[in-house]
Amino acid sequence: MKRITSYLHYLAQDVWANFKVQRAVNLLSLFIVIFTFFVIDIFFLTKVNLDKLTAKTLTGFQVEAYFGSPLPKDLPERSLAWGRKKEVEKAELILPERARVLFLEAFPDLKSTLDELPENPFPPSIRVTFRSGTSLELIRRDSEELSKQEGVEKVRSNLSLLEKISGVRRLVTLVSLFLGGILLFTSFFTIVNIVKIVAYSRKEEVAILKMVGASNLYIELPLVMNGVLLGFVGAMAAYGLFRLTLMLAPLYLGEISRYLSPLFESHSLPRGIFWTTLPAGALVGGLSSLTSVWKFLRREPSN
Repeated sequence: MKRITSYLHYLAQDVWANFKVQRAVNLLSLFIVIFTFFVIDIFFLTKVNLDKLTAKTLTGFQVEAYFGSPLPKDLPERSLAWGRKKEVEKAELILPERARVLFLEAFPDLKSTLDELPENPFPPSIRVTFRSGTSLELIRRDSEELSKQEGVEKVRSNLSLLEKISGVRRLVTLVSLFLGGILLFTSFFTIVNIVKIVAYSRKEEVAILKMVGASNLYIELPLVMNGVLLGFVGAMAAYGLFRLTLMLAPLYLGEISRYLSPLFESHSLPRGIFWTTLPAGALVGGLSSLTSVWKFLRREPSN
């Protein structure tokens, strides 16, 4: 136990010494890691909230087909047929009188205007409500099928809005993967070189340790921990900066933040992102350090 405590003390001192040896480059590496995970956090939150916005739009999604004259005689049968589809929660046949009642429930101030009209302006329609979780492709296919039915004059839905949200979601996903990959590689490459610089600067000390019989693990672990801490601290600082940005953005963006809020709502952030980001940072730092140590120190003569 005493040996373990002694080694941990040595490890902490050596990691700090490694940081002080090349303070400037270590700080540069830390800044790159912070920037990398800050951008990843922003894209991740945007992607999550776009997914939720899409799911919310899909919940209870409705497509309504309006029929002109002459009215098809089989409208009730058509409504029942649509209601039997497995992706459809319900299909309603809405006759003109029912449509007028629904309209006045939504716009009661327009009753006097409607009363002045010589006839009921509302056409009969079939309103199809889809089940939650129905895919956009299936909704699009059913909408096209509904629009091609005999007697249909117009189909109303928010399908175009849904397709735009879906397109933005795909774009954000692709940009996130591309940009996140580049930034992670940049962080990885930077830490690899930082650890290599630190190792070179302590080359004589490493040679002496090997001469007196120190194991590779004893020598390499402080260098690996240097990278792990760079990644861990960088990811933690990035998350803190990310949360601070979400708090301050409404104060500085003013009215713009009101339109962007659905994309950056912090309460929509998964609880596990903090505990995902930190290990990810430590992993990037650890793998970078191991790569550097393996390429450099393993080539050093042991005596």
